[in-house]
Amino acid sequence: MGSALLLAGEGKEDGRLKVGEIFSLNLKADAVVLSACETALGKISNGDEIIGLIRAFIYAGTPSVIATLWKVNDRSSYELMREFYANLRSMKKADALRRAQLKTMEEFPQPFFWAAYELTGEP
Repeated sequence: MGSALLLAGEGKEDGRLKVGEIFSLNLKADAVVLSACETALGKISNGDEIIGLIRAFIYAGTPSVIATLWKVNDRSSYELMREFYANLRSMKKADALRRAQLKTMEEFPQPFFWAAYELTGEP
């Protein structure tokens, strides 16, 4: 529950969008993409559920979340996300991500550079 997205603060707001705040949102987004480092990580709660950014966005109404499992490289992430968004114009989210990973693999063959990205929810 301590995880947060750091946004630009304004006035008395510190810019932190905390997991607890995300749970209370009513989002109408088709997907949320969290391409920063380790955004898919969470903490196991007493009820054997994993609490983190992904669960918060799903609970808030987003059917799909793309997030990362480990610290990602800036350059390969840029290439992967650029390709993902280009593919998204004509493909489902899962296909767009897969094609972006395959394309990124051509320039960055080691899985470290492209395999951290996962899609949770609707494909």
